Amino acid sequence: NIVALMIVPVFGTGDHSAKAVAAPTKPPVIVETKSTAMPVAAPAAVAPVVAASAAPAVIAAAALAKIYFAAGAKDLPADSAKSLEPVIASAKENAAAKVTLSGFHDATGDAVKNEELAKDRAKAVREALKAAGIAEDRIEMKKPEVVTGTGDNAEARRVEVSVK
Repeated sequence: NIVALMIVPVFGTGDHSAKAVAAPTKPPVIVETKSTAMPVAAPAAVAPVVAASAAPAVIAAAALAKIYFAAGAKDLPADSAKSLEPVIASAKENAAAKVTLSGFHDATGDAVKNEELAKDRAKAVREALKAAGIAEDRIEMKKPEVVTGTGDNAEARRVEVSVK
């Protein structure tokens, strides 16, 4: 609702100077009108203030790395440190972020041994992340629904690392 208030000054009739005469004894007339306009959003000044030191609520893009292993190997390949750099940087920038590891294996050989090998590969990546300064309680080991990787066997033997 918009309330308009009109106060009209009263001037004397004989003297055309700009002297104001005392206000009438009646109270001023208040005209109330209702607006049919669309509602207006609250001004920005009313928005809640967030402390500058607060952690961002949303991570713009999750960092992802894939570490590929040789057949039967659980030791980290030589190029793994370079592959992990963006993940480590992202995890250090956002202290609330979790690092998730998922180990995959190929379809050749014994399934039980392959699953254990995929888990050992994920543990090797976890140790590399801990050595880089990521706290162990921020690292989650997650078994994927399908542990045999997609594509050829070389593509399948991997550990996926993501920051969320």
